[in-house]
Amino acid sequence: MTRVEILNIRLDQLTNDLEKLENRRSALWTRRKKELKRVLEKYFTVSNDKFTIDFSDTRASLIDTKKGRHWSIVEAIITETWSREDDADKADDLRLSHNGVSYERIGEWVLDEAQARFEFMQIAVDHKDDILAEWNFVSSKYEKLVHSFYLKERELRTAINSQQKDITVLEDEALLSKLTSDGVEFKASERGRLPELEVKWDWTLRNISGLKVTRTTPSGKSADLVITQKFRNWDSEGVEVREQFVEKVRMDKVKKLLWNNEELIK
Repeated sequence: MTRVEILNIRLDQLTNDLEKLENRRSALWTRRKKELKRVLEKYFTVSNDKFTIDFSDTRASLIDTKKGRHWSIVEAIITETWSREDDADKADDLRLSHNGVSYERIGEWVLDEAQARFEFMQIAVDHKDDILAEWNFVSSKYEKLVHSFYLKERELRTAINSQQKDITVLEDEALLSKLTSDGVEFKASERGRLPELEVKWDWTLRNISGLKVTRTTPSGKSADLVITQKFRNWDSEGVEVREQFVEKVRMDKVKKLLWNNEELIK
């Protein structure tokens, strides 16, 4: 087993550990939302079954059951601001919002809606402080649990980044070794195409079947290449092979060619 393979196994382990930690944190946030929703459900009720209340973790909406959830009559909304002391978002107010309505058809239902609206707003007025206090208690409990994951997540991400850099360095070394020794050969794609390389800003070589580095500059940023191309000869219905020698091709372009056509390397 090569060192790159060993590092990749370790990278997979670290990535799996991070994914598990992120899933646990995500599950905590989901539980937080459900508990915060239950706080609002505990307080807001409606006595007339012509109406119902739709809840989220920050909102309670009085709904006419015939019109559906998108036609809220009045809403109680938790607003949040960042608390430096708690290092978390904190509920600072409970606000009421209702749509302005003009009644074209006056009937008993108008009084029913007004009564339901009044009951709903009365709950918000009477229990505002209790709702905010309980909401913040639940939110703070989960904030502390979630924050406990952050240090371990940072450690794992740092380790993953370090591992990825080590793998890249080793792969680059192995790639350069292959390019300077036997060179690299390409097969055609499923559509019958071979890779291409922009060797200069105004010069692109296509149908590349082979690539070899003969010399690199002291900085390693450029290299002299022997490039093999294959073309179909339409006259003989055979294959024509050409070799091109190109000086000082940027190595980042060569690497990009290899990474983008990794599945075509023989």
